[in-house]
Amino acid sequence: MDADLKKKFKSHPDKLLYDHLRGVAEKAKMHWDSKFVEIISIFHDLGKINPNFQNKLKEIKTGYDNHSYPSALAWILFFNKNSSVVKNLIGRDHENVFAIATIIAKHHGNLPDMDNGFFSEEPREKLKKFLLSKPDLPISEFFQVLIPHQGFSLNLSDAEATQFIDGTQHLFYAKVKKQIRNPLQFFHNTQFGFACLIEADKRDAGDNDDYQRVIRGTQLREIYTQKFEEKLSQYKNDSALNCLRTKIRNEALKNLKSKLANGERVFTLTSPTGSGKTMMLLALANEIIRCNPEHDILYALPFLSITEQVEAIVKEVLGEVLVLRVDSKSENKEIQTLLEKSDSEPEKLQKLLCRVFSEETFDHPFIITTFVRFFETLVSNRNSELLKLSNFSKRVFLIDEIQAFPPRLYIFFAALLDEFCKRFDSYAILSTATMPYLEIEERTNNGKAARNLFRNYPKCGEAKNRELLNAEALFSNNIFNRYTISSIDNDSFTVDDLADEIRSQEKSCLIILNTIQDTKNLYDKFQHQPDIFILLNTHFHLEDRKAKIKYCKEKLEAGERVVLISTQLIEAGVDIDFPVLYRDICPLPSLIQSAGRCNRNGNLEKGNVYFFELRDKINNTLRANYIYREQDVGQKFLEFCKNEIKSSVSENELFHIQKKFFEKIGKELNIGIHNPNSDREINMVDCIQNAQFETLGQFRLIDEKEFGEEYRYYVPKDEDDDAFEKLREFQEQVRGRKPFAEAKKIKVGLETHLSSMSERVVVIRLHESKKGFAPQATEEVLGIKKLVQKDDYSFEKGISLAGIENSFI
Repeated sequence: MDADLKKKFKSHPDKLLYDHLRGVAEKAKMHWDSKFVEIISIFHDLGKINPNFQNKLKEIKTGYDNHSYPSALAWILFFNKNSSVVKNLIGRDHENVFAIATIIAKHHGNLPDMDNGFFSEEPREKLKKFLLSKPDLPISEFFQVLIPHQGFSLNLSDAEATQFIDGTQHLFYAKVKKQIRNPLQFFHNTQFGFACLIEADKRDAGDNDDYQRVIRGTQLREIYTQKFEEKLSQYKNDSALNCLRTKIRNEALKNLKSKLANGERVFTLTSPTGSGKTMMLLALANEIIRCNPEHDILYALPFLSITEQVEAIVKEVLGEVLVLRVDSKSENKEIQTLLEKSDSEPEKLQKLLCRVFSEETFDHPFIITTFVRFFETLVSNRNSELLKLSNFSKRVFLIDEIQAFPPRLYIFFAALLDEFCKRFDSYAILSTATMPYLEIEERTNNGKAARNLFRNYPKCGEAKNRELLNAEALFSNNIFNRYTISSIDNDSFTVDDLADEIRSQEKSCLIILNTIQDTKNLYDKFQHQPDIFILLNTHFHLEDRKAKIKYCKEKLEAGERVVLISTQLIEAGVDIDFPVLYRDICPLPSLIQSAGRCNRNGNLEKGNVYFFELRDKINNTLRANYIYREQDVGQKFLEFCKNEIKSSVSENELFHIQKKFFEKIGKELNIGIHNPNSDREINMVDCIQNAQFETLGQFRLIDEKEFGEEYRYYVPKDEDDDAFEKLREFQEQVRGRKPFAEAKKIKVGLETHLSSMSERVVVIRLHESKKGFAPQATEEVLGIKKLVQKDDYSFEKGISLAGIENSFI
């Protein structure tokens, strides 16, 4: 390549295109060292040779300046002339050629359903018109120094333009689709290659070499074992339970070492509530990192309340700097500090932008996040989501409370994660007290399709070999026989009957009901005793929820009576211990998780759990039907629990009952069907089989149409609270075009402010027919409204929404 040509073209106002392409390739290969991702990187911006794009960099508008579509076309034309070169680089498979073209064409957008091709109709016509004008595009000449090749030209005739632009994408895929030997591999190549490119592209454009996984990861590995052992030494083996926790942890470690030596990557950890799973998971992660020094940790949990709890535990072990929690309510103190200093110390701005990028991309050695962010990223097609995916390689995934996932998705995501770990050098531990059945049963309607897709997943009967504990022996240990579940035999048991039961109790007790309205109705029976009776549900903001749980713990520790009336938000991961618990009818995993809050630490000989069917006072229907509506899942789950818990059951009898439950649903439910029998149904197995990235990317763990549209209300602390007014100021600031650094700084300030408000934001979900029950509020600002009437929220009863039935969500 002519030296002048090499220096002639720029990718950004202050960066040569040649340097950018090489820089992106180097950075992308840090996540996936393959020729596949290298080719994507060096081709992705070749279209910037477009003279109109070069003028755009000088802020001169002269015509068609798109660069991603010409770059994709350049790749197709290169392949057409140099198939033997391509074969030597990435093999003979045409599917890789098509995947690369798609990634390049869409790297500023989202991955499409492949049936639709990679050139959208309107931009396709604009590209043809531009090329037929015979622009000066010396792409092949420029590219010779990167890969020597037989030259090609983008100066196409009308027939050639039709052939390569209109015909290629559809005919190519029609041909490729029949030849794809491994659809799951094609999915991962395309999705992960796309993720590596967009992360590296943005990083190189911002001159960002601030790799926090490298810098802080080294620190993490240097101190992990020492800090962990120091923390363990603080726990005294002064009780039978603590001695057993140590024994369980050592057994899990011993079995992990054996399985790691055999090359296994995905494991299950089935251990009773209160057995110290968090510390056990940290111990197991430490062992994996000891054997794999380049790896670090991502800890995923189902609920925000648990992410905060786990964050506190992990920071006690490893300190503040090495742990980063990323969810809708997390606050990054480092970013806040840099933001405050960036006005007076301009050199802090670049560091601020780098730290924000690290948070957005999960570039950190110990991430704590939610199921929503983790699992939605694994199947996403969206640019903004997939920025994180490249940092899923070389990870140890700690997936706790896996039973909280939708049952139809248990096996699908276990199998998807299994393949991801094998492909991208990661490990995973799935943990719970109630482990789902994770075998692919071909007798289900789509079982054969799932088996055909997940070919490397353990065959039926083999998945159980991944377990790190002898769960059956563990659950039969008398130390984990802490409570008895007794069924209340009453076919017309109403909230009034439940209130009478509680009045007869002298001990502290926890009552878990299925709907928010039920908790409010029960609390109304006792609201004259607010020092004893506490209401808890998601109609309270997080600040009050934490205060209520803290209050209950203090009362329990002091031996004073307290009665907590709650929805399901209390049932998983919350470390609280009541002597008596009442639970409305629910699926077996929820019952076991709820019961885990009863005599959790084994201080009593036996705790008492009362299981009942709460019915409507007017029509005697089950109140649980508001939540568990689906006939093939919810109703069957309730029926199973009702039949199995007929009179009295001890905790150590539950292992065999739950095993029976999970095997039953695992053999009956279709695999990977989300929102079945609705206009939002997604067959996730079929989506991967047919490369339908956009359709699969519509998956949302919390479905708005099922649970209602989300509304956010800010509850001011007092009359001087101006947080909402500051939010309105940010709304004004974000409007209009601004230089990148300034716009990014404003966005960071906005997100930081939103995080500071989050603990006083109540999130509710309302269906269209219930919007009239919403409280009076100001106009919406960036998705949040401010409550106007003080009486619409109280610490005792939360937000006022009379007449609304809702789940714990």
